[in-house]
This record gives sequence, C-alpha cells and structure tokens, in this order.
Amino acid sequence: MYVATCSECRELDRIAWLDFGLPGLVLMENASRSILAQALDFWPFLAQKGRRIAILAGPGQNGGDGWVLARLFSNLNHLTDSFLITDNGRRPQGDAAVNFSLLKKLGLNLKIIESPTDPLPDFSRYSLIVDAIFGAGLDRPLSGAAARTLASACQAERSFKVLAVDLPSGLYGDSGECSPETLRADLTVTLGAYKPGFFLKKGPLVTGAIKFGDIGLCPQMYQKAEPKGRVLDLALASSLVPIRPQGGHKGTFGHAVLLGGSKGKNGALVLAALGAHRSGCGLVTAAHASSQETIF
Repeated sequence: MYVATCSECRELDRIAWLDFGLPGLVLMENASRSILAQALDFWPFLAQKGRRIAILAGPGQNGGDGWVLARLFSNLNHLTDSFLITDNGRRPQGDAAVNFSLLKKLGLNLKIIESPTDPLPDFSRYSLIVDAIFGAGLDRPLSGAAARTLASACQAERSFKVLAVDLPSGLYGDSGECSPETLRADLTVTLGAYKPGFFLKKGPLVTGAIKFGDIGLCPQMYQKAEPKGRVLDLALASSLVPIRPQGGHKGTFGHAVLLGGSKGKNGALVLAALGAHRSGCGLVTAAHASSQETIF
C-alpha cells in the first residue's frame, strides 16, 4: 500500500484523468461507494434504517465526496442533512458541482453555513457526522465557517460517531500538524493512498481507525506517478520473506547469539532473544553471566 504526499496525490489524479482518461466523476463515485462500504462494515448500527446523519462538506472536490455520500446514505433510508461549509461566496465547481446540483434536484435537506450569523447544526441530534470539508491539500489553519462549525462539533457532547473523508479537516496531510478545531474522527477512510500525516505528530490522535478506500486507480497509474512511500502491511512483508526449503531445519536458518544483561536488568536481553526467534532464526542463544538469575 502506498503512502503519498499531497502533491503526489494530485499527480495521481492528474495521471488517472489526463493520461488514462478515467473521469473525475467516476473517481468521485468510486471513492464515495468505497467510503460507504467501509463505514457500513465498521459500524453495524448503520444497518438500521432511519439514522440521522450530518454531512459537512466544503466547496472543493472533497466536498463532492460528501454530496455523493449524502445521496448514498439517503438511498439506504437514513435521514441526511447536508451542510455546505464555505466562505466568500465560494460554491462547488467541476465534478463536485455536478453532485451538489444532483443533491438539490433530489430534494434532500441542504443548508449553507457561510456567514457568522448562519445557525450551526445541533450535533446532538445525529448518530454520525461525515467530515468532508477539506481534503489532503489543506496546508493552512482552519478559519471562517469551517473553524466555527468544527469547533462547535468538538464542544458538543460526543454522542455521535465521526467519519472523515480522506483525512480529518484541519489535519495537514504531509506534516501531521493540525488546527485546534480539528474534529477527531472515529474512522478515516483514506483515498488513493495513505498520507504521511497519519503517522506523524498529532495525526494518530485525530484519525481514529484508518481504512483504505479504493477509488479505481490501477497499478499502471501508481507506477507512473511513483509515490515514494509504502505501508509495511502483511502483503508487503510477506513478499520480502524468502521461501524456506521444505527440508530445512534449525541449522538451516542461522544461529543468533546474544550477549548481555546484568543482575536484575535482563529485560533487553530477553526482548532481543524473543525478537530474534520471531524474526526467523533457527536457533537463538541468550548468553549471560552464570551468577545472574534465570531470565527465561
């Protein structure tokens, strides 16, 4: 699994569209359906109809995923309230505008939070908050309507769950720094690739469980974009382990000798020996002074 910086994620999107002809609307629909699948698997309570869900979406492409999710949750007979969180008259453009317009045509609940006088949602009414305000490209502190809305959600009694689209709004995808108004997610569904910020600084404190959302990118697209990072998952780790001969024995796979420890302080020697054994050494010898107590 890849770890990609914000610029590498933008390059992946560019390659998918311009070099391979995969439309942005298809990527957006794929992303949202993948997010929905991960959410339904993570929260069994979403299988029950009639849950009230708030969709917080920005005017950019991340918000477009939110508009699709509002439609998909509504199709599952959940009660969705969608909120466009914006400033300075900005409205959705491009692919996000298509799904924003579709939401309005379907007659689903939609409100705009823009000016300081616009009322904020009563978050205590909801079972789930979907945070789709900003995506991986955010590199500045939260401000305006987004800061005001998320600060209100942070201060509300935590009776709801939070689903972050790609990453929690306010978390910088590259550095792991985040704004104080960032709403801690229970589940983050990352799109296309994991972000470095998930693993750095405050990232692990606000992302919750991290699941991968398949948006339809093909191996050839990743190869052309060449993201530099990788997540050491089971598949990658397994590919790095050599295949052992069927007739092997403990002498075939090496003998590790560990020297160390002192009276009452053998913990490091024990841990090193256990680590050597688990790494695949055929025989492990932990050597320490005979005057010391038994360490195993």
